[in-house]
Amino acid sequence: MVQVPGKWTTLALLSWTAEHFRKKGIENPRVNAEFLLAAAMGCERIRLYAGFETPVPQKALDRFREMVRRRANREPLQYIIGTANFRGVTLAVGPGVFIPRPETEDLVGAALERAGAIESDRIEAADIGTGCGCIAAALCMEDRRIRVLAADISDVALATAARNLGACGLLRPAAGGGRTAGTKAASEGPQLDVRCGGPAPPSGGGPPVEADPGPRAKLAQGDLFDAVSKTGAGPFHLIVSNPPYISREEAGSLQPEVIAHEPPEALFAGDGGFELIGKILKTAPDFLLPGGWVLVEIGERHGPRAIETMRAAGAYDTTEVLKDLYGKDRIAAARKRR
Repeated sequence: MVQVPGKWTTLALLSWTAEHFRKKGIENPRVNAEFLLAAAMGCERIRLYAGFETPVPQKALDRFREMVRRRANREPLQYIIGTANFRGVTLAVGPGVFIPRPETEDLVGAALERAGAIESDRIEAADIGTGCGCIAAALCMEDRRIRVLAADISDVALATAARNLGACGLLRPAAGGGRTAGTKAASEGPQLDVRCGGPAPPSGGGPPVEADPGPRAKLAQGDLFDAVSKTGAGPFHLIVSNPPYISREEAGSLQPEVIAHEPPEALFAGDGGFELIGKILKTAPDFLLPGGWVLVEIGERHGPRAIETMRAAGAYDTTEVLKDLYGKDRIAAARKRR
């Protein structure tokens, strides 16, 4: 990028960057350029369209240049700007934390559908392997009755989940609403907001409902259900999890953004990727109420084995594998016998 003082308008900068990203093999190059420039300028993405012919200020241009360099080196967009969108909720993410995916939005949708059939004023849920807290936040924001125990083994993940759940007013009573919390992008760019509904990289989903001002979520540290046992929480109406489920043999097929930057412990699992899925499905009945559901995101080749595992557990009266929008097996769901 050759700097010409006063000549880099918003449109020119976006056009040059989109072409640069295209040559680097980055998917959705124009969208990436727009999110980076909005972050560098400290504005919402839509505001870029109102000022296409406006020269970009030098400080913003300097920030943007560094962001473009990092993205061209295939660092994830979400790590650079410091946020990701999940079902309309803008969440903080950064190195060491798994970036939420659209498939997991479907997992939350399936859990909420089952929660809708539960006749209770209070629904107890557990999010096993919470990562940045996206599942816990979405469940609470979209069903006022849900209270979530968000568990993870990672210090970095739990710190990020605490930031996000706190920003949504879910960890403690929120004075004056408590809906937002500032965070710096990893690029040391402008101040960004982590908020329940705000600009971030798109991954689908609709707007959340207003948060309950009281404490709705708790955090626990430990490996899978060890974290739950430490707290004495449960039994639960819902257990939801997006565990690591990629086999090591599949590593070569992953995008550079994933394999070089996201935490391997959040990506890979043994036994062909099924190791943690199997443990969760086998152990969940010990922590479920009668009639309670466990829902686990799975790899597209794990469906038959998931069904076999759920049936072999002998504790479920309903077992099913749900498909994603592409017709691939994506969610293992089972209901504990009443």
